[in-house]
Amino acid sequence: MTSEPLSTPADNQWDTFVSGVPRETNRLIGMIYGHSLGDAVGLTTDFKTKNESADIVFPYTDSVRGFPPCDWTSNTDHLLVVMRTMSGGEFDQLTIAANLREWVSNGFPEVGDTGGSHLNGVMKMIIDDDAFTANPSQVAADVWTKSSGKFATNGSLIRSSIIGAIPDPVKVARCAAMLSVITHVDPRCVAACVLQSTLINAIVHGDVRETTDVDSILRDCISVARRHTVTDDAEVSQILDAELSNWTNLSYTKNICELRLDDISKMDYVFKSLSCSIYVMHVIRVAICNGATPSFKKVITKIVGEGGNASANASCAGAILGAYLGYSGIPREWVDQLPNRDWLNQMIMKFVNGAEDPIV
Repeated sequence: MTSEPLSTPADNQWDTFVSGVPRETNRLIGMIYGHSLGDAVGLTTDFKTKNESADIVFPYTDSVRGFPPCDWTSNTDHLLVVMRTMSGGEFDQLTIAANLREWVSNGFPEVGDTGGSHLNGVMKMIIDDDAFTANPSQVAADVWTKSSGKFATNGSLIRSSIIGAIPDPVKVARCAAMLSVITHVDPRCVAACVLQSTLINAIVHGDVRETTDVDSILRDCISVARRHTVTDDAEVSQILDAELSNWTNLSYTKNICELRLDDISKMDYVFKSLSCSIYVMHVIRVAICNGATPSFKKVITKIVGEGGNASANASCAGAILGAYLGYSGIPREWVDQLPNRDWLNQMIMKFVNGAEDPIV
């Protein structure tokens, strides 16, 4: 995103809309804002070590890596590309691929973009491939094969949370897997997308009141993620199971510092970002146990303070926490700092009111 704020819809129009939506819609909006704010705050410590990330300031007044102050990154842009595709009524691989290619070329022109910003090399190589819009998953598979199965980054995970808006959890899992393989076919990426999306779905459309609810949701969603990543390669399946178990157990039971998010060799690893979402489930569980409500500011600041791929990590974590707290639980003083907040509000209203599937 590269522009100055827009002025539509007006705040009073947005406030009227939000005040009248049902609980599930409030949670959905909280998820979108949690994602975008996590992204914006995380930008301040992106690709830094933990020692370099001690002082987190939001809002901030200086440009970071070419982004306007307090702006979100391509992490949120990709989620919005998918959200717009869902609103457009044709949610399939080829439509999403075409819309991703369009974003790379033009960004969001209505807010002054001239192209997609700061897309990493491998992702850009996949989307720019001549065959991408005709057979995206094959292009992605070829790139993954050439990488000897080592291309397991978080590029598909950061756009997957919006799939959780779909009411049917079976369809959520299927669509999340499909969404991943457009650019990331590694089973670890697919599992992460399914897990993230189904967690969002369970929180938005469920009722999380007890610690047992949190335990049950996580256990069930992990099981679904495993079922959607079955492969014929026993070795690959074994690696996936071991990695998924390791990262989910670590992030659900240990302090976040144990995740070593700033490990330079694995900053983009998909399970690093996913583990931040699982960590938030742990935070929610502890809060419920203590009869408390998690603080969005404190949780996001803590994650961002660990460094690493902080914008992606905090995007995924912010989506989970935002879904749990709802829009009403997101700090308004942070929301007001997003440069394109009014434009985002307009997109959200269109999404809630005009998607092909009933969203809530």
